[in-house]
Amino acid sequence: MNKLIFVPTPLTEESPHSLIKRTAQRHGFSTTGKLNGLCIGPQTFRSISLTQDSDFAKLFVAEAGINGPRVLEGFYATIHRPAQVRRAVINDIEIPVTYLRVRSGAYCDDCFKQGWERQIQDFKLAEFCPYHLKKYLTYCPECRMPIEWWHALDGKCRHCCAILKCQPCTLDMCRLERMLLEMLRARNQLGFDRLFALTRQLGYKPEKPTIPDATRRMIFIGAFSIMTDDSRAILEHLFKLKDIYPDVEKRWIVARFILVATDAMREASRIFLESKNQSLHISDHSHEPFLLTLRQLRASLNLSNGQMIKIRKNTPFAFKKVNTCFTADEATVLAKKANEFLLADDGRLPIPKHDLWSSAKVRHELSISPATLKSYVHFNLLQPYLGYKRSSFFFPSDIKHFSMLYEPVQNLSKKTGLSTRKLRALLNSLDIKIIPNFEVKCRLWLIEKTEVDRIITASKMKSKKPYLRLVLPRIELSKSSRTDYRTIHETAKELQTCKDNAVAIIRKNIIKGVCLGKKGILLIPITEIQNFKNKFMTTALAAKAIKIHPTRAPDLLFGLGVHAVTGPMVDDTRYFIYRAVDILRVAKLAKAENPSEHLNYYSITSAATRLHITTETLSKLMATGLITYIQGKVGAYFMPSWLDNFKLRFVMPSELLKLATLPTSMTLEMIDALRAIGIKPISFKLDDQYFHVYEQAVIADSYDAFKKTLIDLGKSKKNKSYVKHINTTPPDGCTPVKNLIKSYNISMNEFSNLFIHFGFINVIMHNQERYLSENDRRKCTFILDNYCTRTMAGKITPGGYCKITFLLRSGVLEKEQPTPANFTQTTLISRCKLKKYLDSLPASAFTNC
Repeated sequence: MNKLIFVPTPLTEESPHSLIKRTAQRHGFSTTGKLNGLCIGPQTFRSISLTQDSDFAKLFVAEAGINGPRVLEGFYATIHRPAQVRRAVINDIEIPVTYLRVRSGAYCDDCFKQGWERQIQDFKLAEFCPYHLKKYLTYCPECRMPIEWWHALDGKCRHCCAILKCQPCTLDMCRLERMLLEMLRARNQLGFDRLFALTRQLGYKPEKPTIPDATRRMIFIGAFSIMTDDSRAILEHLFKLKDIYPDVEKRWIVARFILVATDAMREASRIFLESKNQSLHISDHSHEPFLLTLRQLRASLNLSNGQMIKIRKNTPFAFKKVNTCFTADEATVLAKKANEFLLADDGRLPIPKHDLWSSAKVRHELSISPATLKSYVHFNLLQPYLGYKRSSFFFPSDIKHFSMLYEPVQNLSKKTGLSTRKLRALLNSLDIKIIPNFEVKCRLWLIEKTEVDRIITASKMKSKKPYLRLVLPRIELSKSSRTDYRTIHETAKELQTCKDNAVAIIRKNIIKGVCLGKKGILLIPITEIQNFKNKFMTTALAAKAIKIHPTRAPDLLFGLGVHAVTGPMVDDTRYFIYRAVDILRVAKLAKAENPSEHLNYYSITSAATRLHITTETLSKLMATGLITYIQGKVGAYFMPSWLDNFKLRFVMPSELLKLATLPTSMTLEMIDALRAIGIKPISFKLDDQYFHVYEQAVIADSYDAFKKTLIDLGKSKKNKSYVKHINTTPPDGCTPVKNLIKSYNISMNEFSNLFIHFGFINVIMHNQERYLSENDRRKCTFILDNYCTRTMAGKITPGGYCKITFLLRSGVLEKEQPTPANFTQTTLISRCKLKKYLDSLPASAFTNC
């Protein structure tokens, strides 16, 4: 027995929902749900019923028998494509189902009286019935409840039972629906595709509707205005929007259309912005806010997605969803924040860029070099703010405070008239702190300005002391006996020191038998010089004896308790001189060191390098007392045996991470995992931070568990992502750009300007390395095999780059264009023509070059 007595025959332009309603009415059902429950199953009608694969379509076709294909044509066919929204086919036109009323309904009382409804009602864009000039009802005027497609079989509201009556409209009001109907009848697929694309660009997303009906209607009108490609129609629509929203700025009205890149749209926008307000005398101003999408705002403000994310974080709209719209007032706030963000170098700087000083201006104000400024930043004397490409900027107030607080040692040297060497001795005698420390180069020294007056006063007092002349006997020497004496300059040279040190030694009566010759020349006996060399050592000889760098030797000897006989800290002379006995005594301390070691004492920097740790980590180890060292006046020093002993006893967490190829971000995770298996670190609290060191013996006792724990950590998700990032293989068939650069002896800058900058080839970035596909590599090699740039030609041509320029101007060589002109602006020269020119030159031209 058949389920249906009457099977409906589809009418021209009839909606599938109308077929279902007619069937329910003809069989005497009061609701569509009863027809569905009796003939199909519960709740089926709530799913999509418009398509040919719906349960209603299958029921009707099965009941129609031989008329099944004709009945099936009354439902919409569907098309499924990968990564696309399902589409319904209406009059051979593909329409995304998101633009159709799948569950909701649109009611026209005249269509109800005729007994069937049209396809135009299924479009969300349709708000008026073009057949009867009535406004569709989407909700009940009495109870404001929505009308679904399966409601109103009897012309009444399902909720309040009120009779549904539609308001009439004029032809002009439903002009857009009539245009939509014409496109549908003309099967204009391109027109529909463009309409849907324009509505999206204007801010309407049917799958995520966040805009009111009035805004949707104006977007629909605007889209049809743009489809006319008439700037006057678009301009009229812009003025209409301005009249509806009189308080909204013109730039925000134009921003709604900024994603539409047509000549007519650009022309209309330009005229609209330049013209004065021209009212169209529309009396009913909209109470709905003027809305813009985030994408429209980004394009209007010329911002990238990343920039907009950072800007929104500094506004009250940080937690607003991406798909929500913004009012004109909110857009103004975002525009203000965007302006501040761009002035602050994309938010990298705390205040606008023009209110800060660049590195060049700071160097000019302080009269310092780039290296000196870098050192001041390194020692935290100045605080930089990094802008684009990590360029440094500074607060002017910080620079002014710095110049008021500190005095460079060069300026102090000019004020006192003392050399840096003598000034250093004076500073030591006055116990004045040098900033940042004594260990840095003299040109980086800074003195607090509060100490400047004291230094100048002390320097004047020191300069007023009378010069102590040497009281020496005079002697008349013959030419033969003159060979037994040396002058002061010859003595200084033989002792590998300077004149000041030699005079200081004579003053202290260390060298005896000195006398005055003719014209007051000091004469020193050779025997006394030899005795001095046997009993004393200069800094260079002392450094060689104890195997340390000469510049570090005075500080180390100070730490070992060896005092100099003369030197900068003793009597303002240039070099230190020590007793040989003291140096030999110190040298015996390092007697147990390996003779193959280049140095017996390492500075903190060299020691950190040997231990494969940073200087900061080594400083912490020194504070914990786990490593032995000698503390000088300026720095610390380490014997190789002390460093090797530390490596045998202890291991740093960073070394364990490196051993297991784990990232440094997993340090705490590794410490917790090792603590769980009984391997506890030696922990110290330094500067409110914990510092950890492991004992090698503890790890060796639990080596199997230790090894398994590190393997498990290597399998963790955090480490997998790290390894995947750094160890992924390069793309198949790709060639590194650096290989081509090396093969053809071309600079990266030239290669980029020739091939990459204007889009002739595409570069693949992988692990911060540039690669070329096989096709792009062939294109590059073909051009580089047959052509060369002016710089490349200048490297092999006598006269260089200037000669190549002259040959091009004189016509001997010609500019070649193997690539389209819009893909490069680099001048190329044929290698064949260049070879002919080089072959014509005499051999002497190359030898002279």
